[in-house]
Amino acid sequence: MSTPHRAAAAVAKPDRWPGDDFPAWISPMLVKELRQGVQSGAFAWTFILLQVAMFLLMTFWVLNRSAGLQSRIEVNQLFHGFFWMLFGLAAVIALPMRAAGSMASERVGNTLDLLRLTHLSSTQIVLGKWLAVMAQVLLIAAAVLPYLVLQYFFGGLDLVADLFSFLVVLLVAAIMTAASLAAAGQSPLARGLLTFFLVIAVPNFLANSGSVLGTAMLSPWSALPAIVVVAVLLTAVMLVYAAAAIAPPAENHAARVRVLALVATGLALVAGAWFGPVSAAFVIAVSVLLVAGIAIAELTSAPVALASIHAPFARLGLVGRLAALVFTPGWATAICFTILVAPFLGLAVVSGFPGLPPTAMIPEKFVLGVAAILFPLSLMLCFPAGKSRRLVFIGVQIFSLVIFFLQSPLGFSHTAATEIFRALTNLLPLAALLNLVSQGSSGGGFEPMIALAVGTTILSLVFVVPRFVRQLAAVDRRVTAARVVPAAPRRSHPA
Repeated sequence: MSTPHRAAAAVAKPDRWPGDDFPAWISPMLVKELRQGVQSGAFAWTFILLQVAMFLLMTFWVLNRSAGLQSRIEVNQLFHGFFWMLFGLAAVIALPMRAAGSMASERVGNTLDLLRLTHLSSTQIVLGKWLAVMAQVLLIAAAVLPYLVLQYFFGGLDLVADLFSFLVVLLVAAIMTAASLAAAGQSPLARGLLTFFLVIAVPNFLANSGSVLGTAMLSPWSALPAIVVVAVLLTAVMLVYAAAAIAPPAENHAARVRVLALVATGLALVAGAWFGPVSAAFVIAVSVLLVAGIAIAELTSAPVALASIHAPFARLGLVGRLAALVFTPGWATAICFTILVAPFLGLAVVSGFPGLPPTAMIPEKFVLGVAAILFPLSLMLCFPAGKSRRLVFIGVQIFSLVIFFLQSPLGFSHTAATEIFRALTNLLPLAALLNLVSQGSSGGGFEPMIALAVGTTILSLVFVVPRFVRQLAAVDRRVTAARVVPAAPRRSHPA
């Protein structure tokens, strides 16, 4: 190339904008949130205060090392606990709570519509906010990591176990950030419950993480796969619900969360076959609670009659029509989903605890748990979808708890009235489940109790069968109609 051409190319090439500090392949939502988050005073003060606290902690730790050997070990364990508490407060509470504040500011400022105009989906918006907060958590973790390594030279501590605890805290931070985003779009009650959990449960967990997750565990790394599986599942489900809270009705988030429930069921089956007893029990227990929560949430939803939701199923023919009966929004399809996933989840529960005696009655308890979820449906359908149905479900379960606790003091009485009242208590599946849990190891003869609870659940569902059939037929009609694509109008050409 000649010199004039090179000079012209150099002039034509624009200078790089100083703000282009991120590659083009990174999500613009992540770039926006990360810039705003790192430059905010909340992150700066969290970082500075954590560094000051760590410096003071290490200074006092060094000054106390002049004591005897036994007292030195005790002092090391004491300061070690303070280290995990400070790091946990910053990584698990302070920064994840900012995620809810970021989502709330978008709502207050009415900027969500502006973000949608950029063709970003609700999932991309939520994922960008989650990744931005997790990037800030990793920045703080990288700044704290030298203090963790420094503790190894003080003696009496296990660096490998502490690294395991370090990874667990990061996984908990991922879960809490997703939970904060999910709660930001929920009712004040849900946000209050999350705040209570953050303020009460998490600090207690982190205060004992140095002993529970560290030196007290004989082989902590064997439990890491189970912990990672559970953390990924919980994070994914909460992110889906966070995206659903800000998404337009045309986005089918019900399918995503139900697919995640099927994934959780499959992982429970895999855990029961491949993991150790403790890890398998942990994964199965969390999977059962997760799938149960998803089933309850989906049973309170309403069907969405939009072609954009049913069109993807219409392209798959008969398979798509059947899949639409399980993965489209609505309480009727949620019943199909619950009936589909319950046997596989029950198989995971039964196969995951092979060493339990028959008196544990695991299958019976699982059946009563499914019945407790489906029992209030006939009453829930008398109210509008959403918050009203959730309140009805909670009210029925609270009533069952009250009845259970009322009949518990009558256990030592054997009068006819007492026996009748206790028998009527078993008409409620949750009360029957609690009776089975509290008395299952003391004897047999619980078949009538289980039969009563299952019978009342079936009787309750019988009343919704006609409406259930109509809803499924409506879903099938929508899928069939979505297959019919109208032909484009022909343009008339001038002669």
